[in-house]
Amino acid sequence: MSSHAEIQRITADVGRVSSKLREFSVVNFTGTVKILKKHDKNSGASLRSVYVRRVLEVQPFHVQLGQIVRRVVGIREEVDRLTPTLDDSFMRISSIRPGFNRDLNNDIMVDVTVKKEALCVVVRNSGKEILAIRDEGSLSAHLVKAVLESGESTADAAIRGVQDTAGELVHLERRLGEFKSATRTNTVYDAYLLVSTGVDPNWSNPCNITKLWLSPEQALVSVQDNSSLRVIRSVLES
Repeated sequence: MSSHAEIQRITADVGRVSSKLREFSVVNFTGTVKILKKHDKNSGASLRSVYVRRVLEVQPFHVQLGQIVRRVVGIREEVDRLTPTLDDSFMRISSIRPGFNRDLNNDIMVDVTVKKEALCVVVRNSGKEILAIRDEGSLSAHLVKAVLESGESTADAAIRGVQDTAGELVHLERRLGEFKSATRTNTVYDAYLLVSTGVDPNWSNPCNITKLWLSPEQALVSVQDNSSLRVIRSVLES
């Protein structure tokens, strides 16, 4: 096995394990916040914001794991960029579903067990601004991504994910289509266009992200996540 192939295999393995740990951390973080939110609603107390700030957000596992995942993904993307492989070649399906953007429906592998996530293009001001987020400790921005909860559709996950992650209340405009992640094995993104209707007054920014409302031109420069860029370009070209 070549050194490049070995690096790709190692980073892919580490990336998969780290991503699963990160997802586990986020699910538990989000679940705790929701429990506290319901507690405050029923009791009239204000425990959530204090607990999140003083306990949850300072946990090393929660804070450092996100940084590790981003670093591993960055290494994998750099290796893939320098050494193109068959993993980067997309498999075209024979037919395209009517009404869906062709660019986002041309690479789903058939007969493979995949994990779906919602990828959310949130706009406001008649589409003149696009929402991107920047994770704590990161310089690059990306679109909101939502891991599906048990029994949840990707459309529901998109609406919930935007509200939980970025504090934006939205309505679903349309489904954009599906595409396979170039860096995460067997992960398929289901992309949606959503329109912001305002800010959730109860949102407490549990993951300490930075919200960026960008013009389409700014988004193409500031967003460096490949999956996010692909969807943004698809929306702008449609």
